[in-house]
Amino acid sequence: MFATIVDAKSSFTASHSHRVAAVARVLAAAAGLDEDRARLVGVAALLHDIGKLRVPDAVLDKQGGLDVGERCTMVRHAFDTWQILSRIEGFEEISKWAAFHHECVDGCGHPFGIRGSELALESRIVAVADVFQALRQDRPYRGRMALEQTMSVIDGMVLTGKLDPGIVEILKDELDACDEAAVSDGAC
Repeated sequence: MFATIVDAKSSFTASHSHRVAAVARVLAAAAGLDEDRARLVGVAALLHDIGKLRVPDAVLDKQGGLDVGERCTMVRHAFDTWQILSRIEGFEEISKWAAFHHECVDGCGHPFGIRGSELALESRIVAVADVFQALRQDRPYRGRMALEQTMSVIDGMVLTGKLDPGIVEILKDELDACDEAAVSDGAC
């Protein structure tokens, strides 16, 4: 329900959280996580953008680049996700897996600058699922990327230390299933 509310803030992110969750579940299962753990990764992915409830619609739907203030507002959503979810008893791990979806293997991500070795596998799965699905979806500032272009961008993000290379290899191994999950209307 919360994921649907977050996604409804913008027509450009309609179904995003549900589709990220579907991709994350494919990746989690392929990474060897048991069914319960993969389901919890799906929950984290569903809630990864809950902090965007604080982002004004004008920023979410902006056609061009963001100015400095808008960028700060947008970047803050990962911290807000952590703040919201970490207060829920039993969501200690889920809050981190969800909120750390913009942390990078090289430690230059946000909101906390956590290095790859300190990031849980589940967080790294949600990060790859989020990037993959976002690139395969129309956004106000660009159209949906072709699959080949999407994978080129993701490979570049691995080379620059942004995404976990092991999870990206799993994505490549499961590309058909992940792409179906990322673009299908029935990804929920």
